[in-house]
Amino acid sequence: MAVSDSEEISTWWAPTRLRLEPRRGGKVTFLAPGEPPAFGEVLEFDEGRTIAFTWDADIVRWQVEPDGDAAVLTLETTVEKPEYLAHCAAGWHTGLRQLCDYLAGQPVRTPEQSLDPAVVEHYRQILRTPA
Repeated sequence: MAVSDSEEISTWWAPTRLRLEPRRGGKVTFLAPGEPPAFGEVLEFDEGRTIAFTWDADIVRWQVEPDGDAAVLTLETTVEKPEYLAHCAAGWHTGLRQLCDYLAGQPVRTPEQSLDPAVVEHYRQILRTPA
């Protein structure tokens, strides 16, 4: 599954690579270029339906629900530090675009920089978070 298999996630979540043990209590390792590894833990795992894990102090949860011949993917994320909210939203904005490319069988458009300042500012204004 594109959001629970380490190889698939690493294909679309570029440039960050992710390794996860697909089971509750499993270890998650985040490998971002030029940064030391970060670690998390799998909180929920239901193959093909749900995965939730910690990422630093945040929680990321993906759920897939069948919808006829398609599926609905829901992403929930809990962000501990409100001042980081706009950056988190901008990061998922980019990551979800990359996931859409991957699922459509298109080349994944990896960003030249980790976060586009214009996208961060867009979310800062929408979410009314401090600069």
